[in-house]
Amino acid sequence: MELVGWVGVVLLLVLVLGGVPLAFSFIAAALVIGMFAMNLPLTAIGHLTFESVNSYPLLAAPFFVLAGNLLVQGGALDVLRGLLRALVGNTTGGLPIAAIFLSAVLGAISGSAAACLAILAALMIPIFTSMNYERRFTAGLLVTSAELGLIVPPSIFLILFGAFNRVSIIELFAAGMAAGLLIAILMAITAVLISRKRGYSKMPVLKSGERRKAIQEAFPLIGFPVLVLGGIYGGLFSPTESASVAVFYSLVLGTAVYRKLTWPGFAEALVKTAKTTGIIYFLVVGADLLARTVGYLEVHTLITNLISDLDLSALGFLLVVNTLLLVVGLFFSSLPMVIVILPLFLPAAVALGIDPVLYGVLGVICASIGEITPPFGPQLWLAQPLCGVRMGEILREASGFLLAWLVAVVLITLFPAIILFPVELLR
Repeated sequence: MELVGWVGVVLLLVLVLGGVPLAFSFIAAALVIGMFAMNLPLTAIGHLTFESVNSYPLLAAPFFVLAGNLLVQGGALDVLRGLLRALVGNTTGGLPIAAIFLSAVLGAISGSAAACLAILAALMIPIFTSMNYERRFTAGLLVTSAELGLIVPPSIFLILFGAFNRVSIIELFAAGMAAGLLIAILMAITAVLISRKRGYSKMPVLKSGERRKAIQEAFPLIGFPVLVLGGIYGGLFSPTESASVAVFYSLVLGTAVYRKLTWPGFAEALVKTAKTTGIIYFLVVGADLLARTVGYLEVHTLITNLISDLDLSALGFLLVVNTLLLVVGLFFSSLPMVIVILPLFLPAAVALGIDPVLYGVLGVICASIGEITPPFGPQLWLAQPLCGVRMGEILREASGFLLAWLVAVVLITLFPAIILFPVELLR
């Protein structure tokens, strides 16, 4: 019967390479393995499907997505842009730096790198163009910056990894915050060096009164991450409960503080949330069902035994797995990698004494890099029409910022304490 199981794996590869949507490919392969190799009745598979989404931690995902959409509709983006201009506007490379940190916050709020890129393109490209920045540079910067939202909490990817692998989401958030900050700093350094070399102009300097007003207007918005993340780390509420708090606070900001959230805007936020959540949950169902049935083939055991036979150290294992994930990311989108690929290597990582939090954050970073590397690179395909730049030029300009991401991967791998020190404070 194992032969039939491997036929299901081959079917999966054929469907994926044939362009069939990933969720359908996962479900088809899982049905073949479950029904014909494991002899599971359809009722049992239906029960497994329900269990895939019947997860309390997983409830955080749609609430955080809704909170982000409400903030966007409530006028928070203009306030945030004004704050960043007030803080870094008068420095060389200040506009790229502002875009990088805006991307981190916006991506974390929206929970979607694609949505983040779309909003950034609409907001930032006219500003960059007016400041005489080359359009290809802007495109390369934005397409890489948008991925920061997959790392910075409340990251949907970290929630999914923690929920499916029983890893503390709070600890993943702490490590993700440190990792996201490291990547943002490395990207900012890269942006400053490029700006100096090419002679890009600075942003217009705000007067002291304008700077003070921008900062004051942003205080309620700054309270969003303070309340949500501070409440989690302070033990006031769980990540799922914090997502509900985030929705309530977003409503307050949009209606009582900035007063830009209208009934049509509220309805649009609900519709966008339903669409995004539907996509996420459909992929989660397919990926989790496939992961459960593939367990019948004992792939985890095969990988653990292989790692044991290779006699790799913990560092050697991380270097090998990071490289493998980067290669797989050329052909796989990031969400299935987080749900299907990362759990395959987790038992071997734990057996070698590697902290699951470290492994999870590194895996999410590598999966995020795959979003902007050809030939698959979905963010590249999206950036081309949004930015009006040829894909080759986008990739060429993005290469410097991708190098910053890779440097971060190497630093975290060699010096895990960079992202684990806040985790140790929580333990």
